[in-house]
Amino acid sequence: MTLRPGARRLGIVLACVVGITAALTGCSSAGPNTPTGEVVSAVDCLAPNMRYFADYTVTPTPSPDPAHLPAPEAGRTPPGFVPASAVLCSGDVVDGSFSVTERHLSGPMSELRAALAVRSDAPTSGACSADYEIVPELWIVDSSGDSVRMAWPVDGCGKTKPATQEALDRLDVSQTIVHTLS
Repeated sequence: MTLRPGARRLGIVLACVVGITAALTGCSSAGPNTPTGEVVSAVDCLAPNMRYFADYTVTPTPSPDPAHLPAPEAGRTPPGFVPASAVLCSGDVVDGSFSVTERHLSGPMSELRAALAVRSDAPTSGACSADYEIVPELWIVDSSGDSVRMAWPVDGCGKTKPATQEALDRLDVSQTIVHTLS
């Protein structure tokens, strides 16, 4: 089979987009070698290394800002860590202002714990969609307030596995805090 020059270029462009997309989403999600998450004293949705700051090319705070130090790398649930709640952090631009929304979730954590315990698939050598998935930052919090920044389990294309979002959707939003940044 012979491809026309335009079709060949389109194939090359699509292959590049898929490769870039896989690299971007793979860097932020749980891969096969994802480390165990580090336990910290509190959730910080304004930590300067949250993905949404890069997604929207926003400088979060003057650097270094002792109130918002870089968060630990996202990882798997540490052995013995029992979440009592979860926090989702997401960024958005509304009316020209960037804001970070912090959603505190409560309810039974067993389904979320099971979804986060699933290992990510190894990267595929097959075709993947060329869309970019915007994934909120996920933290789990134990009864004492200690927190872990979590990596979402992903499929071979670097897309989040649906069980984590489904488990989060079953939890109740107990508090929403919006941080508007200039």
